[in-house]
Amino acid sequence: QTDFFEYIEEKYEDAIPHFYAGWEEYWTLGIGAFALESGYAKTLNSTLTNAEAMATLSSSLFGKAYPKDTITEYYDHMAVWYEHTYSHQKGDDYSNDIWPWTRSQLYSAGEKAGQVMDASMSTINGQIATECPSIVIHNTLTYERTDLVTLSKAELPDYFDIVDSVTKKALAYQDNGDGTISFVAPTVPGNGYKVFKIVERENAPTFTTTVKSTADTLENNYFKITFAANGTIRSIIDKETGKELVDPNAQYGFNQYVYMTSEHDATDLISSESVSKASLSTQVGPVYGTVTADGCEGAATGIRS
Repeated sequence: QTDFFEYIEEKYEDAIPHFYAGWEEYWTLGIGAFALESGYAKTLNSTLTNAEAMATLSSSLFGKAYPKDTITEYYDHMAVWYEHTYSHQKGDDYSNDIWPWTRSQLYSAGEKAGQVMDASMSTINGQIATECPSIVIHNTLTYERTDLVTLSKAELPDYFDIVDSVTKKALAYQDNGDGTISFVAPTVPGNGYKVFKIVERENAPTFTTTVKSTADTLENNYFKITFAANGTIRSIIDKETGKELVDPNAQYGFNQYVYMTSEHDATDLISSESVSKASLSTQVGPVYGTVTADGCEGAATGIRS
């Protein structure tokens, strides 16, 4: 899809008229009101796509029965979650009736996706020979991929190297402080996998980083991001082209949280409020850097981005 739209933009951008408008229906507020569940649902979409790909490989290569019934149940549960008008109407209070039930459908779908992924991965990984404790990264896309990997460190030794089995080089990794680590897995082949060896050592490795930060900036070799006092992103500079990617004249800041109120089913705003000042904190590691903005003034105090 990306290739298609990039081609259209390159060839026909000047010929395509541009229109800017928006009129949000009131039921889209459910995404914000149930942000946790909405985020989980979005994650599940990619989880099951990967699980289906692994199940297909497990079935076609190793004769494992394809989990058709489990996958069908997943889509049934997800269809209920996404259907905003669905309700059993068992009680007098609509919201107390519908949301716990539809939420249970969402988490049931998550269980189904996990079952498919775990069974398929177990079958495929059982066929991969390794010389020592290893991490196996699978790529279900059709092209080579270099991307960030995050995994639990529960079964890892206290001190270790992550070694690329192809290049034999130790890779930088970052402790996320929540029981997980992250590293960049390079050149994992399309529709394939790559093995990264875990080599125990006597002390903690040291890594360099290309990520830099100040009180209100974060940058690497490719981008420089500047943050405003209210926690929004004021500027993103593409360092290879020098292009500014953020419109400084936009009505709202880049990544700005805006809380709007209106009468039911009406378009006229009663109020529009957001964070007016935020407390910024930066953290830089060998793999990535983060900036956290905690709203400390304004109607949306307590919003973290």
